[in-house]
Formats: sequence, C-alpha cells, structure tokens
Amino acid sequence: LYRPTIAGIVFASTGGATLTLVDGNDDDGTITANVVGGVSLADGVSSGILLVSADGDGADDPFVIDVNGSINLGTGILYISADGDSNNTAAVNLSSNLTAGSVQFNSAGSILTLDGSSAQTINAGVVAMSSGAGVVNITNDGNDVTFQSSIGTSTNALGALNIGGGANVDGQAVFQRDVNVQTITLGNGGGTRNLNSAVFLASGNSISHRGQITGAEALDVNTVTVKGSNVDAANSGTVTFNSAIGGANLDAIILVSNARAVFNDAVQTSSGVILDGNSNQATFNGDVAGGVVFSSQRSGVAPTSSTVTIGAAATSISSVDNVSQSSAGSLVLNTGDGVTLTLGQIGNTKALGSISMTSSGTVNFGNTVAAHTINFASGTGGTIHFNNL
Repeated sequence: LYRPTIAGIVFASTGGATLTLVDGNDDDGTITANVVGGVSLADGVSSGILLVSADGDGADDPFVIDVNGSINLGTGILYISADGDSNNTAAVNLSSNLTAGSVQFNSAGSILTLDGSSAQTINAGVVAMSSGAGVVNITNDGNDVTFQSSIGTSTNALGALNIGGGANVDGQAVFQRDVNVQTITLGNGGGTRNLNSAVFLASGNSISHRGQITGAEALDVNTVTVKGSNVDAANSGTVTFNSAIGGANLDAIILVSNARAVFNDAVQTSSGVILDGNSNQATFNGDVAGGVVFSSQRSGVAPTSSTVTIGAAATSISSVDNVSQSSAGSLVLNTGDGVTLTLGQIGNTKALGSISMTSSGTVNFGNTVAAHTINFASGTGGTIHFNNL
C-alpha cells in the first residue's frame, strides 16, 4: 500500500488551470494520497479543475485521494474518473466542505465519501455523466451533510447515495434541490442500531425526487423527513416523489414545519407517513402500506389543519390514524372514476376532524371509521361502502 502525502493544493493561475492526479500503474494495489491542507484558490483566482483518475492498465487498482480539509474550486469542476475495469475505482474522501460549479462522475467506480466530524456543505451540482454513474457515501457521524444544488437529472441519475456507514455511525443528508439517484440507502447493515435520515428541505423552493429510498437493515431507525418553511406556510415548496419508495426497513416518512409532499407512486414504511404538527399536506397518488398518521409528538402542535389527500389512481391505503387531539386532521378522497379504493382503519386511536369525498370513484371502508364529520360533495356520483357495519 503506497500512501504519498501532499501538504496542500493551491490553484494560482487565473487562466483556469487543470490539475490531474492519476494512478496510471497496473500494480493491482491501492494507492492512497493524503492531501493534508485541502484544496484552495489563490487570491484573484475564480476557478480550478481537479481531475482524480484511476486509469490503470488492469483490474484491482483502486486510487484514493484523502482530503483532510475543504475543496474550494470556485466555479470550477471536480472530476472523479474510473476506467471501468473490475475494482478499478477512483475515490475522493473529503472531511470538510466542497465548493465548485460541479462534481462529475464518469462511471460506477467513481466515488465521493463525505467523512467529516462536523457539518459539511456541498454547494456543487452533482453530475452523473451517464445514467448510474457515481457513488456518494455519507459517513459523517451525527452531523448534517447538506447538498445545496441538484443531484443527477431525470435522464442521468446518480448510481447510489449511501447515508450512514459502519458500526455506530449515524448519517443525515439534507437536500435543498432536485434529487435523482437510482438508490438512496439508509444505513449499511453494520449490525448496530444507528439513526439515519434523508431530509428534503423545501423552504422557498420545490424539490423533485426520482429513485428508490430504502433502509439497509431493520435494526436501524431509518427515516425520510420533509420540511417546509418554519416561519411561513406560504413560503413552503412542494417535495414531489416520482418513484416508489420505502420498504420494510424504512421506519417512517415525517412531514414537519408546514411541509408539502406529493407521492406519485407506492409508499411502504413500517411505522407510517407521519404528519407532525399543523399545516402539513400530503397527497398520495399511489398505494400506501404502513399507514398515515396525524401526530403532535415531535412538534407539540395539534395537526388541526393538516390534510391528507388520496389521489385518483390510489387503490389501497392501509390506515389513517390520529394520535393527537380528537377531531384533528382532514382526509380527502379524490378517487378516480372507475377506480376502487380500499381503506383500512380510519381514526382508530382518535377520531379525525373530517373525511370528504370529492370524486366519482368507489371507496370501501374495510374497518373502523371515526371522524367528526363525513362530507359527500354534491354531484360527484361517488360510492362509499362501509363494510364493517
């Protein structure tokens, strides 16, 4: 194992210089280069390009640049390039912030690991140069890693983003712009109980998400949190999930702080989609396994004006409950013409504030139904069956 040490890297040319760090040897071994002082720009320099390349002649030739500090390339680019041979990976480990116009990945062997010991900010756009290229690992224990720019595109999604890693490492990623990742995995199956979270912060802007979100193991507490504006509900954007998300190892999806969320495909959690506090709104256009819950446990504020809307295409919602004060939360049924929606228990712990049917489909209530009011919009022609009466 060869471990060269670099005191620091400073871009001093105003002409937009490019520095290439490359492992071009076919030695079937890992080379790790330590950059002790980080990467920076000299005064008056606005950008630099840093290319990290594992471009050996054969397989099993990983190349790692371990940056103990920040990377500041201004408006420049961090390229991470691997040639695609088996286990020929190019990796950058970063312990602080990344400032750049973009960080670009050319293959599935291009890796960025964020392993700081305090909060980290990534203001660079994350670019997959082809669909499935690139891996981002978050192993920063218990601190926010915030992505201020978009990740991937709808046509070229990042391959993987892993939140949390190793025994006793809690991971949290905060997304402020669009996220296109084939798979976001919470935890890594390390065999210890960890807290891992993906947070979508839509304050002043909306966010679109595409890709799977799943948990690695049931032992962890894995959550997705949707946040709006703490101050003003009118300033909250909408987070739109365009893919099926969840599974048995995703504990909960939590809406707080005037959150707005739209789920355009199936959702599965073990503990529910939780609307915690007032003025949260969730729309489900696909089926929901694991239930929906109105709550005040985290915020201490009753969800009196929080609303769950079931869209036209949904056919199965396992339950909708209220564990806050009685008559809190509204359920709107917008089942499409010719669609049959089957609902499990409604208001099992405490009654909902209201249930409204606003469309022409068929709704089957298969179990307990408890609500302060049930409203049928005139002229809709919808049908409701109470199968437990």
